[in-house]
Amino acid sequence: MFYRIGKIKCRPGKSDDVINYFKSKEDFFADTSGIISLSYFKSEQDEVSGIAVWKSKENLEKNAERVQSVMSGLMEFVSAPPEIVEGELDYQFKRK
Repeated sequence: MFYRIGKIKCRPGKSDDVINYFKSKEDFFADTSGIISLSYFKSEQDEVSGIAVWKSKENLEKNAERVQSVMSGLMEFVSAPPEIVEGELDYQFKRK
């Protein structure tokens, strides 16, 4: 699995708009091959963090244009480009 974590700095009072924007794109995400899950949460007052889990880095790269098209829809709500970190899964704890 390949993880991409992003921190999105929102314009003041726009973090709910960012969350709602992502919620409105569920059909788009469902039609994007290789996504396992997406999770977004308010990590600070004007910040949203997200965790995207992909089957592989190759799946993410094949869908780079689709990902960029969704992220470009956030422009009116954000104050800076997102900070991104990513990598392959090395360890995961799951309660049995």
